[in-house]
Amino acid sequence: MRKNNQYIGIALFFIFTLIFGATQLDAQNKRQKAARNVPTVEVKATVTNEKGAVVPNAAVTVGEGAQTYYTDKNGMFRVNVKAGSTLIIEALGYEPRIIDTSKGNVSDLKIVVSSAPLFAGVKDKLPLPGWMETTKRYNVGAISAASGTAIEKYPDMITANALQGKLLGLMSLMSSGGLANNAATLYIRGLHRQSGNGIVTLVDGVERDINTLIPEEIATIEVLKDATAKILYGPRAANGVLLITTKRGEKYKRVIKVNAEYGVGLPANMPDFVNSYDYARLYNEARMNDGLQPVYTAKDLEGYRNSTGANDFRYPNVDYYNYFLKKNTEYRKVDFEFSGGNENAQYSFVGGYNGTSGLQNIGKNPQRDRFNARGNLDIKVNDFISAFLGISGVFDVTDRSSLDHAQTFTALSTHRPNEYPIFIPESVLKPDSAGYPAFGTGINRTDNLHGSLMYGGYRKEQNINGQLNFGLNFDLNDFVKGLTAKAQVTFDNYFWGAETLTTEAPTYSQRWIQTPDGRDSLVLIMRKMGNKTDQMVLTNTTSYRTTSYMGALNYQRTFGDNMLNADYVYNYYLSEATGENQDMKFLNNVLRLNLVNQGKYIVEANVGYMGSNKFSGENKYTPSFAGGVGWIL
Repeated sequence: MRKNNQYIGIALFFIFTLIFGATQLDAQNKRQKAARNVPTVEVKATVTNEKGAVVPNAAVTVGEGAQTYYTDKNGMFRVNVKAGSTLIIEALGYEPRIIDTSKGNVSDLKIVVSSAPLFAGVKDKLPLPGWMETTKRYNVGAISAASGTAIEKYPDMITANALQGKLLGLMSLMSSGGLANNAATLYIRGLHRQSGNGIVTLVDGVERDINTLIPEEIATIEVLKDATAKILYGPRAANGVLLITTKRGEKYKRVIKVNAEYGVGLPANMPDFVNSYDYARLYNEARMNDGLQPVYTAKDLEGYRNSTGANDFRYPNVDYYNYFLKKNTEYRKVDFEFSGGNENAQYSFVGGYNGTSGLQNIGKNPQRDRFNARGNLDIKVNDFISAFLGISGVFDVTDRSSLDHAQTFTALSTHRPNEYPIFIPESVLKPDSAGYPAFGTGINRTDNLHGSLMYGGYRKEQNINGQLNFGLNFDLNDFVKGLTAKAQVTFDNYFWGAETLTTEAPTYSQRWIQTPDGRDSLVLIMRKMGNKTDQMVLTNTTSYRTTSYMGALNYQRTFGDNMLNADYVYNYYLSEATGENQDMKFLNNVLRLNLVNQGKYIVEANVGYMGSNKFSGENKYTPSFAGGVGWIL
């Protein structure tokens, strides 16, 4: 049943991708055919501000981003566009202006752009948890922000690893290794206690793992460091919040991006171990320094000095790192992005593939392949209601031999170079009935590293993750001036499973015994019998799902010299995981009041009320309070 669910998830993932891509391609073809029959018109205009001063170097975008022009020193521009096209006028320090060329005379336009207060324009908005919003100018909290483009070129499948040094106050610490399995632990403003230093990560307002994303999906990343910024999550956000917003389509701006990358990764450093001769010589020397007898005879030392290598039957000399490892890893990446829209609908679709392979040179080289797809859609239903939808899927597969990264490198670092020959010659011992060759091993071991990697079976892991957001925006300005509302429901499903094929190659240790007549006699001791099977076994599974409901009211009005921004947010979150005795439930309420006087004096007050089923009785709910003041000089 679980395997069927996997296949259903994969099928839905690719069906969504194909339907969305086919729809966009068909719509684009129709637009192109219609555009061939539309006449062109010349648009001549002058761009000024409210005071009548010309605005030079203003960007004029036409054809949904296909072409960009700039105004001259007199604020003028002249372009030929399809009749009925839309122009977007953008200039530093001014609010964007959209011009519909189908309305009015376009041969001598006078375009007036409104000045934007410093760091308080449309492009200076900072999203907060629960759809709350502020601007760089009127923010009293400690927030650091970066765009997704800042980490797109980082050659790593783990998105958290790319954040190091990108956001003030965020520390990214990698304490593990392995093939694309070295996810960094993120801390905000350092370590606060001996344990429990984890931060809350939100993707589009919902608690989600950052490493299910690729950088191309991300529009902005914010680090919320103080109480006023993270009040929605109360004590749970004591260590800070990482807020991620994914890309959405923009009106009259079409984006088409395709990117392909291939690269190699080189180890920063590798240990250089001594060979068998030096090991035996130095081991004898160490024993003599301790008053003990040497282990290796002069004949042994001479044999190791003249060893033929890893398969020298009597005197092996194995350079494990060079024998079992390649010089580099491989990295593969393909991603694409389509976005755009008009006044009534905006869309964004991002898809990508990331792949990497490990350093192993023997047996099944570890490989990880991940496919991501995310679509966001915004639709205007009528003058009062608009809807938004977000769907994403991740399919992640890892294949490796029976030994993981840690086991492999532990073996490489703990095997002596003269411990055993890799193979026992067929002249001494023939392959077994399964065709497995005879492998050497040590007196105190049962395994042979080559045999374990090549004939020890393999492990396949699959991660399938699906996310759905759906919500409505309500413009209630006709009823209460400045009032808006939002409602959203989200569903996330996650499955992880591992299948293992376990086989074993035969191993033998060797003992050389001197006979009474002085000859050397070989004794082979079987340490492990060979075992071959084709039966895959589902060894581990994990699944969980989360559901959240969120509602919000926002009231924004200006009264004389005072600007009031008030928010109320309700958030319910449920997490259900297999094997857990108790589901996690959280209920959050927050009220935020932000008052700006004369555009320079800011006062903010926040009250939160959080509930959790982790506590009982009167301790289920706890209030949180935060406040801040600001003075713009």
